[in-house]
Amino acid sequence: MILRADALLVVLAMAVAYLLHALLRNTLGFFRAPAGPSGFILLGYLALPLWLFLIPLFRLDRLLENRWSWLRTAFRLVQHHLLGFGILSAITFVAQIVVNRSIVVSFLGLSFVLLLGERMVIVAWARRQHERGHARGRLLLVGEPGAGMQQFLADSKNAVFAPEIVGYLGRGEDPSHALPRLGSLVRLPAVLHDQAVDEVVLIEQLSYRRAGWVLRVCADLGIGARVALPWQNIPRVTPYLESEGGLHYLSFSQSARRAAQLASKQVLDLLLAVPLVLVLLPLFAFLAGAIRLLDGRPVIFSQVRVGLHGRRFNMWKFRTMVANAEAIKPQLAPLNEVDGPAFKLTRDPRVTRLGDFLRRMSLDELPQLYNVLEGSMSLVGPRPLPESEQQRIRGAQRRRLSMKPGITGLWQVSGRSDISFADWMRMDQEYVDRWSLWMDLRLLLATIPAVLRRKGAK
Repeated sequence: MILRADALLVVLAMAVAYLLHALLRNTLGFFRAPAGPSGFILLGYLALPLWLFLIPLFRLDRLLENRWSWLRTAFRLVQHHLLGFGILSAITFVAQIVVNRSIVVSFLGLSFVLLLGERMVIVAWARRQHERGHARGRLLLVGEPGAGMQQFLADSKNAVFAPEIVGYLGRGEDPSHALPRLGSLVRLPAVLHDQAVDEVVLIEQLSYRRAGWVLRVCADLGIGARVALPWQNIPRVTPYLESEGGLHYLSFSQSARRAAQLASKQVLDLLLAVPLVLVLLPLFAFLAGAIRLLDGRPVIFSQVRVGLHGRRFNMWKFRTMVANAEAIKPQLAPLNEVDGPAFKLTRDPRVTRLGDFLRRMSLDELPQLYNVLEGSMSLVGPRPLPESEQQRIRGAQRRRLSMKPGITGLWQVSGRSDISFADWMRMDQEYVDRWSLWMDLRLLLATIPAVLRRKGAK
């Protein structure tokens, strides 16, 4: 329902932006006449599905479940519109769609105001209905009075849309008499028949057979059910239910629960990497020719690196070292300047004169754009390590492998080789735990000044 209303408001914002521009272009000199309605209509066909795709991505369709303040909702809408504008800009650049910029700016402003206003009205209406008791959920608890039930009651009482607890089904009596006992579990069908109940909450851990019976009774009567899990406070993961074939699974996965967001990350990679490769082709050819002329073959250096969940792949770079650099490396191991399994030297004798320039300007990393296109890397992510170094990493530091490796990331924009190995791993874990598309965009923008400063480049 919310997405349908959003679709209508987005179309309205497009139409009003076009009409507003037509009305004001004779009054305001800097409003140029539009190139024609065809480009604007084509932009509309692109913007509408993109806007609707990004709304669930930022959880903007789950107004009552989020329980956000209007300020946080506005911030999420700003993120939504900035990402949408970035993707639209890339599409219009590649497809050479001509649209007046003032129309686009007007559309962004109108869309933001309309979508935010819609959400504020819906939340205000829901709160008003809840205060009147019209939309207050009625819950039936299943379990024994104890710490778990008391915690649930306390959380429910403090909720924005506090539910009404009908009572509980269990063997024991509530010593505080805060809730009425409606009998034992076998009375569930009778209670659901006699009482108005919106949802059944299983507080106590029942056997698989008894819990399955409760769920089937609720399903037959069209009543929702919720099951409290025995495993609480597991860091960095949120359990979710998935089905495969005829079986249901309770999954605890950090990355899979963000499948839609990770898919959008890959789309963003392609939208940025494809035009970058096309624009940089002359530079690729020039650098390849310079390496071939000054340092000979091979021009490209390929090395096995460790990527997503331990997958091995060949990472490509412009060659910056002598041809037998890997054979010489064991002799230089005692001179390593960084702690941990990584290997870095400020004045590595294997680096050629041209290679030193390429490294300091990070130009040697450009061929990794092809790794991004083939899907083994992302534009932003933890830096992939050689297999021999990654295999020496143990424990929680290996969580860095739960995201695709990237060309740039927190480590690259924070000083690279000037940072200790422990801080490097901490940054990778922080990226994995706090990842968002907005974070990727900020890191991409921060990469440009970091490369120009050349801090930590070795």
